[in-house]
Amino acid sequence: HTLRGVLAAEPSLDELAPRLAELARPALVIVGARDRMSLPASRVLAAALPRAKLVVVEGAGHVVNLAQPAAFNRALEEFLAAAVGGA
Repeated sequence: HTLRGVLAAEPSLDELAPRLAELARPALVIVGARDRMSLPASRVLAAALPRAKLVVVEGAGHVVNLAQPAAFNRALEEFLAAAVGGA
């Protein structure tokens, strides 16, 4: 089994977009600016989710929470505060 094989078996974001558009809940998409694999998909995902906030963290790659923990935590705290506050 390879990652390529696993990913090929999953539906694409284009296939999921109509269903994602139905989600009415806030969503947070956090991605590292240096994550060449996930950054484009994260942008598509955030665009497909009607109430998504996209946070691109500078200086981080794929594991944002380890590379830039303060920025990750700040983004998460702000998102949760807004969600709980009804924003």
